[in-house]
Amino acid sequence: MTPLLEVSGLRKTYRGGDGALLEVLNSIDITVRRGEIVAIVGASGSGKSSLLHILGALDEASAGDVILEGRKYSELDEQGKAHIRARSIGFVFQFHHLLREFSALENVTMPQLINGVDLTTASSRAEELLATVGLAGRMTHRPGELSGGEQQRCAVARALVNDPKIVLADEPTGNLDFANVKQVGNMFFDLARELETAVVLVTHNPEMVERADRVFSLENGRLVQVDAREVTRNEM
Repeated sequence: MTPLLEVSGLRKTYRGGDGALLEVLNSIDITVRRGEIVAIVGASGSGKSSLLHILGALDEASAGDVILEGRKYSELDEQGKAHIRARSIGFVFQFHHLLREFSALENVTMPQLINGVDLTTASSRAEELLATVGLAGRMTHRPGELSGGEQQRCAVARALVNDPKIVLADEPTGNLDFANVKQVGNMFFDLARELETAVVLVTHNPEMVERADRVFSLENGRLVQVDAREVTRNEM
């Protein structure tokens, strides 16, 4: 089966304040299959977020290729990348980034409207997903009226509402208290499995690591596949 996501020879360098080049990612190679959940672990500052931003067409690699559903990022203009982000990729971040002036329902409806879905259909789909994540009675509330866990559940619904082929999640439970970490983590995985959405997940949460299909550690700019049990026992 052709991989959904293919990454080969990926490099990312930044120029530091002293003018010297700092290589954050060095010859990254990875493939992700449809419906597969891949966890990435590593020390803070190791380049995990930089990798996700490149996979999500939010940043450009210094070298190498990223191919999603047969489309090579390096051959796309900004409009083409925006099209991929809108239709094929969902994003979940540590901080939910909900639009504070809009209700939960409006936040989840809006990505569909951007993709040309009519308002009635978009609202119905948003209501369905918000009910699935346990927010049936909170749809008209704005983010400031929701708890941290509720805001992140809304963010998960927003990421999945357009049925993306892949979701990129950067510490999705990292800003939650203990009670919400397990609840949001389980809900996120269960929904991804149900919708057969591939996930690339950066996390320090051992339970999320253990539920992934494959686990990689980002060390010295390189991805190394590791055993989830070893990671949770030794590093978390």
